[in-house]
Amino acid sequence: MKVDKNIFAKNSNWSFDKNVPKNFDKHISKSVPLYNETHWLCEQVSDYYIKEDSIVYDIGCSTGKLLNKIAIRHKLKKNTKYVCRIRCG
Repeated sequence: MKVDKNIFAKNSNWSFDKNVPKNFDKHISKSVPLYNETHWLCEQVSDYYIKEDSIVYDIGCSTGKLLNKIAIRHKLKKNTKYVCRIRCG
C-alpha cells in the first residue's frame, strides 16, 4: 500500500524510497508538534548529564540531527562518545 508518494507500507511495515531521507527533517518538523522545541530542550537538559568520558546514546535517531546538535554543544568535553542507533532489533 502506498502511504505517501515516497512512503510505502506492507503488513505493518513501512519503508522510504531513496528521496525521503534528504527531506526527512523538514517533513518531521512540520508533522510533529513542537519537534524543534523538543530538540532545543534536549540540548539544554544535556548540560546536566553529559560530562567528560560520557557515552551518549540516541536510540531511534532517524537522521541523527539531535545527536549532532548535542555533540556540537559538548565538543570540548574530552573522550565523550556519541552513538546513533537507527534500528533496534
